Amino acid sequence: MNIDQLKKNIGNLVQLVPPLWIPRTRGRGGSPADDDWKVEAVDSDGSVRVTSQRGGQSFTLAKDHVHSFTSNPQGSRNSAAVGFLSLKVQPYSDGGTIRVRPVSRPGEPGLRHVHTAGSITYQDVIEIIQNSDPHSDWIHTHTMSDDRSIAVFAHDVNLRLEIKWTDDGIQCEKFMEAWATGHPDQNATGYWCCIYYGVSLLEKTVLVSVDGGRARLPIPGLNTGGGPPLSVRPLDFAVAKIFDTGSMAEYMERSGLVLGSDEPRGGRRGVHVDAWKSNVFCIVDVITGKDRCPAQGSGWDVEAVAQIVGAMGRYRQNGDNMPD
Repeated sequence: MNIDQLKKNIGNLVQLVPPLWIPRTRGRGGSPADDDWKVEAVDSDGSVRVTSQRGGQSFTLAKDHVHSFTSNPQGSRNSAAVGFLSLKVQPYSDGGTIRVRPVSRPGEPGLRHVHTAGSITYQDVIEIIQNSDPHSDWIHTHTMSDDRSIAVFAHDVNLRLEIKWTDDGIQCEKFMEAWATGHPDQNATGYWCCIYYGVSLLEKTVLVSVDGGRARLPIPGLNTGGGPPLSVRPLDFAVAKIFDTGSMAEYMERSGLVLGSDEPRGGRRGVHVDAWKSNVFCIVDVITGKDRCPAQGSGWDVEAVAQIVGAMGRYRQNGDNMPD
């Protein structure tokens, strides 16, 4: 950023790229405020003080917030600005205060679902995860004491994903579905991935460690004839990408998994349904003393079992009592 060039524009009007984002008072969404901003001051440390010509709000951009200044001598329609400030951050309004969050590339709009305190919803969190960049938007840590992987959302540290690799984090130790066991190393284990916002546990998804731990895959839904075989919910896909070690794409193709679409929570056959199915198979393994899924080679009707367990999962999701 050329500070001397910017100092020449003190008193002039500029436009911010990306523009200020105004979240809705309640819920998700919002709109850009494409205002003209007056350059009030450029300090010796490179920080820039600007004031909105529409709302009168002022805030300071640090030197590392500004990528470049581009002149616009012809001006823009409905704007008297003489140029553009391309930013490395997304400014947004939070109860009258203007705050900033980093963006992936200079000038590109940041997260469209910036929320003020207390306004975030369950669906907001799901959309944030699905729309996030699995690399630049997440901060990864690992706690050695309890062997736990944590991914914290860089733009809102209230949002985090946690996986425990110890026994109490296992969803199914001997995961026996064919897509998970059809690799050189047939061992597969399901692990719970917990989605938290603050202290609230919002949802649990499943990641399956396949081929002796060489890849972590999302769990697909059951195909009932209404969609592609072994399709994965966008949420489960996004979570798996966040914890991807670099082999996910290759192993999804090997396993026949494809990215599907979201379905209404009450009727979908997604992670919770398959988690029930795998848990039932594991329970039967314990009862029978077998180390394999009893549905393989023992006369069990796999689809019948899947239908029953799928129904159990849907009743549990909806909070209904099981029918007799």
